[in-house]
Amino acid sequence: GKPASMKTIAAILDLTYNPSSPSAMATPQAIYQTVRREKSDYRVLIFDTNGSTEERVLEQELHALSVVESEGVSGAVLRTDSSGRALPFVRKVIDGGVPIVFIDRYPRGFDCDFVGSDNTGGAQLAVEHLIALGHKRIAELSTDEHISTVKERHAGYVRALNRAGQEPDDDLVWRIPLSLYRDGAAVERNIEEALGHFLDRHEPVTAVFVLHDYVAYSLLLAVSRRGGTVPGT
Repeated sequence: GKPASMKTIAAILDLTYNPSSPSAMATPQAIYQTVRREKSDYRVLIFDTNGSTEERVLEQELHALSVVESEGVSGAVLRTDSSGRALPFVRKVIDGGVPIVFIDRYPRGFDCDFVGSDNTGGAQLAVEHLIALGHKRIAELSTDEHISTVKERHAGYVRALNRAGQEPDDDLVWRIPLSLYRDGAAVERNIEEALGHFLDRHEPVTAVFVLHDYVAYSLLLAVSRRGGTVPGT
């Protein structure tokens, strides 16, 4: 068994590998390196919540949280399931005295530490850059996930348009259904559809603000298949 002095930090993450989004593996690596550098009496226990369906992802997260609750884990770093269905169990773990740090998305109603990006400010800067280049028909390609990351980036997109005197147009916001995310081919088809929607407007879109790297990479491929270039036409 482990030495009595050794403590455990759990990292509960979706470790799905995607070459256009290296953060999946960078995050556990950073956690491990920090623990090794700062606290030699700690070890890291990594749970991968990746699954072929949303139900499987939820099942994996609930299993990890049950281990955290029952095995005397000192604390956990959690990138929680998008559906929010695991949150009641997360609260139960916290109420049991285990501190949890959320990363990437922050659920409402939790008094916990959080590590993430300035989603609103970053999105605003990105769209302001497009506006400064002269674009007036700027679309948003996002997802229908009900998480803080998505909501805050959309807020930054809208704020940049408002400050430039441009009226946000719901017809230029395309949300990829989360239900497609376990099927790469389905996501690509949906992005192809989104691109056609943007370009077939009476006033075609000239720029797109994209939620994250994976979607951006897929959009670049879709543009290329149409014979276009980015930047360019």
